[in-house]
Amino acid sequence: MERRRSALRNKMYQQIILATFVLLGFLQVADAQCMVHQIPPRNFTLPCMLLNKTFLSPFSAEVVESWSGWRIEHGAPETKPPVLMNEESFLCCLWSDNNIDCSLYRASMQARKFIPSEISISASQEIDSNWNIECWIKGKLDLLVCTVQFLKLYLRADLKLNLLYAASELSLGDVSTSSLKGTVVAVQCDCSAYDRCECHLPSLGLNHTLIMWLKATVGGTPLWSPVASVKPIDIDMTEEGQVKICWSHPEPMPYPLEYEVKISASSGQSSWQMVHVAEETSLAVDNTLLDSSHLVHVRCRNRHGPGFWSDWSSPYNLSWGAEVLYFPPKILTSVGSNVSFHCIYKNKSKTVVSKKIVWWLNLAEEIPENVNINITCETDGYLTQMTCTWSANPTTVLLGSSLQLRYYRSTIYCSDVPSTSPKSEVKECRLQKNHSYECTFQPIFLLSGYTMWIEFKHSLGTLESSPTCVVPADVVKLLPPSSVKAEITRNVGLLNVSWTNPIFANDDLTFQIRYAVNREEITWELYEVSNAPTRSAVIQVQKLCVEYVVQVRCRELTGAGYWSNWSGSAHTLVKDVKAPLQGPEFWRIIIEDPARRQKNVTLLWKPLMQNRSLCSVSRYVIKHQTSGNTTWSEYVDNGTTCSFPWTEHTHAVTVLAMNSMGVSSINFNLTLSQQMSTVSAVESLRAYLVNSTCVLLIWTLSPQIYTITSFVIEWKHLNKEEELKWVRVPPNISQYYIYDHFVLVEKYQFSLCPVFAGGVGKATTTDHFTKVISTSVLLLGALLVSHQRMKKLFWEDVPNPKNCSWAQGVNFQKRMDIL
Repeated sequence: MERRRSALRNKMYQQIILATFVLLGFLQVADAQCMVHQIPPRNFTLPCMLLNKTFLSPFSAEVVESWSGWRIEHGAPETKPPVLMNEESFLCCLWSDNNIDCSLYRASMQARKFIPSEISISASQEIDSNWNIECWIKGKLDLLVCTVQFLKLYLRADLKLNLLYAASELSLGDVSTSSLKGTVVAVQCDCSAYDRCECHLPSLGLNHTLIMWLKATVGGTPLWSPVASVKPIDIDMTEEGQVKICWSHPEPMPYPLEYEVKISASSGQSSWQMVHVAEETSLAVDNTLLDSSHLVHVRCRNRHGPGFWSDWSSPYNLSWGAEVLYFPPKILTSVGSNVSFHCIYKNKSKTVVSKKIVWWLNLAEEIPENVNINITCETDGYLTQMTCTWSANPTTVLLGSSLQLRYYRSTIYCSDVPSTSPKSEVKECRLQKNHSYECTFQPIFLLSGYTMWIEFKHSLGTLESSPTCVVPADVVKLLPPSSVKAEITRNVGLLNVSWTNPIFANDDLTFQIRYAVNREEITWELYEVSNAPTRSAVIQVQKLCVEYVVQVRCRELTGAGYWSNWSGSAHTLVKDVKAPLQGPEFWRIIIEDPARRQKNVTLLWKPLMQNRSLCSVSRYVIKHQTSGNTTWSEYVDNGTTCSFPWTEHTHAVTVLAMNSMGVSSINFNLTLSQQMSTVSAVESLRAYLVNSTCVLLIWTLSPQIYTITSFVIEWKHLNKEEELKWVRVPPNISQYYIYDHFVLVEKYQFSLCPVFAGGVGKATTTDHFTKVISTSVLLLGALLVSHQRMKKLFWEDVPNPKNCSWAQGVNFQKRMDIL
């Protein structure tokens, strides 16, 4: 049962909506006063809500049984306003599609809004209770007739309906519940009809605003509608079931005119109807004509003198063959304005929910929620002219319309609320390729306020965009900084940027610096500095030995105006930051000449990388020292090789790297010893071809008394004349993967040279690949080796139990047999 009640309550919130075919007016809201619904002409729909102590439970202490200052007439002494309390405290509610929003007002506090969960709805209240109210003027404009049709709540014999109202001389925008201090009139409505009641409100002023609400009593339960306002003079005075046809008089109109209206069938029928209209420019006709295709023509002539009838006007089709008719068929409005259309569906069996209706612009695109023309202005850096731009989407501009910019200039600055002025001028603007317009003001007054807007002219009328006011001094786009310089400082590796401020700019500026490594695809990094009196900045960068490109821009420190364009580019020069960190790795090739009993040595080294050279290498220095303590140096400016004869038993060589900051302090040494060259330290060497780009070398060492400091692996292609390739590897490994290009059917030579502190040992060489072992066998072997190592480590850590005191005399074999 509780679940059903909850569903009914939710359904009630959804049902309390205004009817989809009704014109919605503006909602008038006054500070600290109840909300009053302004209803449109003819008819409107109001939801009803049961108000009792259960519904008002959060405010039950505030509810009073009478409303001071009001007097009820016409025999309804117990009638009270539905949402109006006393002057000190009263409740205002506003209903929407799926929500109810109530606010409690007091004279001494601001309004507090309550959410629906705070309001307890009585389970006994009526649901689905909407009523449709239609009002019109009758008789000699001295009687307002309102009929009430219940949409969901069917008439019952015990139904009693009263219409309560009060008159106010204030305009609709000024009406609030607090302004109603006069008499509240209650009229009894006649509910003798099957599905509707009729209420008569006599002796009304047409220009007065009526505040009205309904009270229905069903079985002793009161139902109240929200408070609504209406102005009788605004009500369409056609009778029920009629459509008003309107037209405009010709221009110019030299004298009063009379009109004739001809209504004829457009389907070839011979029947037609002629109606004479003396003065009005409108005519009410039966809306049954809309069910078939009819044409309307109008003509005119002098009302008080002789003259001929004019030609008939262009025919107006009452149906246009469409299922939906719109009144008016066209309307011109501005952004932010509320407009109303009246829609008639020819197929009366078809109903459309308002939430499912989508409006389209020119049948091409949906109307956006908020479309407006935005005007932006920019003052040039020389402070001589201001350029304003605005754009108009071609798809949203009606055919036959024109747009122009209007403006006027105030003496100084801008007003808080810009407004249009009849003393405005038209500014000539140039159409650009991107459908935007550009307008130039020159000369300009920097501190004057330029109020401008776009005027939209069309045959339906003239519209104006929201005005905006611009002070040229606030929209300056400064000239870019000049004389930009950039360099990488030595020793610390920082990017130092300097510039000169633009002319016509004060010193209170903020700057943005963008910098990047100068290459084909530039990726900028941004650095911002505010109020730099030294006109320079220092930026820490990651890469020191590259060329950077730098640009600078600026704007006012206060944030006014725009960023300037980026300055011209400044480039850093690649300079040496420090002396190289270390010299290059190198190796030797020995070529013997038996005839001359001479050995020639060629040193090979790899070029030093920038991160090691910091930032360049101008030359290499080769230092020699022989066993006779003879030393000398030689220099290599270009290339990475050096040759010399080996004539002494021992010859030590060191290669250093040099740049403009000095020579490397950490260097590689190599000793050539005839005695150590005969020492063999490698027992076996095998080469396995893994694939076309990888060879695995595995070696074993023989017992030795010398300490190996490193190994050097050499390899070369025997079928081609290629340079020897080499790599230095640590002394504590026994295998190494060589990555190069290898062919199985070709022959290669691999050598492993042990390097001792006293010289280079004897090389071990292999010139063939060992038979390839399958991957599964290698994996199984690796697992077995790992298993044996784990067993060894495990049993080394576990003590022998026979050595423990508690195990003395224990027969472990017998224990195992038991287990």
